[in-house]
Amino acid sequence: MDPSGLRPLTDEELKSYDKSAGSHWEYFVAGAVVVVGVALLFTGVGGPVGLALIGAASGALISGGVSVGLQKYQDGVVNWGRVGKDAAIGGAAGLVGGVAAGLMAKAAPSVVQAGTGVAARVSRAALSSTGRGASAAGGSGATSNVLNYGFNYEGEKTVMGFVGSAVTGAGTGVLFGVAGSKASRFFNANLPITPVYRSGAGAHRLAHNISPWTTGVNESVNRLSGGRPGLC
Repeated sequence: MDPSGLRPLTDEELKSYDKSAGSHWEYFVAGAVVVVGVALLFTGVGGPVGLALIGAASGALISGGVSVGLQKYQDGVVNWGRVGKDAAIGGAAGLVGGVAAGLMAKAAPSVVQAGTGVAARVSRAALSSTGRGASAAGGSGATSNVLNYGFNYEGEKTVMGFVGSAVTGAGTGVLFGVAGSKASRFFNANLPITPVYRSGAGAHRLAHNISPWTTGVNESVNRLSGGRPGLC
């Protein structure tokens, strides 16, 4: 019978119905992979190398997971070759963002203590938590867009097309980077954890047991907003 119970189904209609109501295990895979990718951002692995590796791994997992979910939802089937490509692009974008964040975080302490002029104030603003988040997300977004344009765009590719993709990705990434920084500040202000400071660290955001949460929330916003290939 058809789903309404009014008439028998033909063989072709039954096959079509079975296909449409078939297994949806891909959604569980997509969700699990994205959760693991986000969890990596809260590990607190520091240093430029650690942040770069975590950025690459989480970027690949989140982009791959989002690709699985979107393909299943939009097309009903998953092209696993496309998933692999999207994961590789996400990994490259995450690597760029992680390297940028790590190098800027390493440079920040010395810049904070240097000078009082206009250049010093601009440098401190650029290397603040918001500035680092925006720069890292901008680099990640530009990388993602350029790679997506190069590998996934089916039309004629031009130099201006690559430039436009980079500018759009960077601009959108910066916006999400600022949003991620604001979200992490709000989250950490209400975090029920007593900060433990290292020697010389007087700001709440520098407490080493708070830092992983700051990074995790900030990067989660950045990665999830750019998890869909070509979104940024």
